[in-house]
Amino acid sequence: MSQTPWRVIGGPPGAHTAPQVTSAAGWARLAVLLSALPVLAALALRGWCLNNGWGGQAPLWRACYSDLPSALTALRGGGEVSEPVVTALALRLVAAPVRAAEASAQSSYVLLWALVSLVLLAVVAVATAAYRLDDPSRALLVVLCPVVPLTLLLSAEIVGVTLAVLALLAWRRRLDAAAGLLLAFAVFSRSYALILVVVLLAVAARSGRSPRAMLLGLGAGGAAIVGGAALLGELDRITGPVQAWWDAVPSYGSIWLLPSLAGQPLPTWLTPWLVLAGWAVAAALVLWHVATARRTPATADLALLGVAAVLVTGSAVPVQASLWLVPLVALSSLPWRDMLVWAAAEVVYYPMVWLYLGGLQEPDRGLPAGWYAFFLLLRLAAIGYLMWRVVDLSAAEPDIDVSGEPGGDLTFLSPSGKLDVHHGNEASSRHPFSPQPGNVDDPDYPGRSAPAGEAHDHDSRPSAG
Repeated sequence: MSQTPWRVIGGPPGAHTAPQVTSAAGWARLAVLLSALPVLAALALRGWCLNNGWGGQAPLWRACYSDLPSALTALRGGGEVSEPVVTALALRLVAAPVRAAEASAQSSYVLLWALVSLVLLAVVAVATAAYRLDDPSRALLVVLCPVVPLTLLLSAEIVGVTLAVLALLAWRRRLDAAAGLLLAFAVFSRSYALILVVVLLAVAARSGRSPRAMLLGLGAGGAAIVGGAALLGELDRITGPVQAWWDAVPSYGSIWLLPSLAGQPLPTWLTPWLVLAGWAVAAALVLWHVATARRTPATADLALLGVAAVLVTGSAVPVQASLWLVPLVALSSLPWRDMLVWAAAEVVYYPMVWLYLGGLQEPDRGLPAGWYAFFLLLRLAAIGYLMWRVVDLSAAEPDIDVSGEPGGDLTFLSPSGKLDVHHGNEASSRHPFSPQPGNVDDPDYPGRSAPAGEAHDHDSRPSAG
């Protein structure tokens, strides 16, 4: 059964459809073109603020708020933004060419970030098509997801998301050192990426794949970032976000905010321990799913499970945090209907959080705390639904490798659009992105061996003839 809605609406491709249209290259090109749509929609949502400014309470009532203008103000004032080091560096680099006066500089900065986001979103879409060569149309789930316009210009979240997706793609292509290096930069962009280290180690342990190169790349990337900050005498840019995280109190979107909404806030000292417990639960869920699954779970499924678990137990779950789930759902084996269930809850939650925040200053106009708690739980339940579906799908189809065939060649990016899925041919085996030969139970290797007593439904390795 198709896992993409456009095939249901329009039917399967016809017999005379050009191969370039249905190839991975065709889907990748289409996704790149369509990536402009969510960016334009994100700008339209913030049209009032772009024209009238970003200060005061008006951006909350107009639902056009963004963290980006305040980041520019802090950078121009010689201050620092409260972001991890890689994200902060990206914010600073994009701010450099903004020369407008203060009145229009913030809007210019948001527009410039829209261009950066367009490029990065296109990169994520192409990476999704490259990851899911079995169904490259899944790239459209990235650019057409309703969550993207809501979250894309709220902050610089797209930087960490792009690095994490590229790390997963590199791991799939058996570029383990590159995967570790990209993952290090993703971790220093947003801490959510740290759970992906657990995911890759768990998959490696289950499949018999050595994680040494990945760990070396991870260590090298981390050492380069920390060492660079130390040499510049700005090590506080590494330690500052960690300290801020430890000192944080429950904030918007967090399940730990519910006692505060009920008038009984949690003790300040308890919050970081609850969040640490949430990280432990997320890691335990990943390890449990790997250990109990009959076959090695798909890496993207585990990544979705882990990141979602970290989100629902965090001290804050801002609206933009949901951007992390968009590509992970597209990379995973979940059908598109599951994405729509979750996205619907996100769309409903989006205006409610701004109504609640605005109501803190003007209670007569805002959303009452009780109703905000309801929509908060609705959103967290939708994220939990994605977690349940990952486990449920794995249990329902234990003998099917739903990870998607990675393919041995990236010739789908060539102008011809021809896709070579014959992993055993000479050209494919020489390609730098080709999986290396091996006989392991690895969900990212199409020719993996089956566990004892388990037969493959098919053998994807080419025959000797």
